Amino acid sequence: MASDLAMLAEPGRLPPEVKALHGVTLLARATRRLGFEARPLPKTLGNQLVRLYMLGLLRIYNPSGDRRLAQAESDAYPSEIWLGRRELSERYASATRQE
Repeated sequence: MASDLAMLAEPGRLPPEVKALHGVTLLARATRRLGFEARPLPKTLGNQLVRLYMLGLLRIYNPSGDRRLAQAESDAYPSEIWLGRRELSERYASATRQE
């Protein structure tokens, strides 16, 4: 994912109106290491459904999905993640210049 973020940090890759990258994930701890800010979503019925959907995706697409699901199911809850354009550029633009 870091190499994808480095690609997005290249000049001209993102349109000027893009101010931040945003997503929803069960893997918020991992995204913090990449520079994202994470905020847990409020515990609502809709977000519970998002959680169930994401747990299903985790089970289907992760090679060790059943084991990973058992670890994540008890405490995993979706978080909203954000990475501002400036942080993206500061963190990853220099990585593209070094390669």
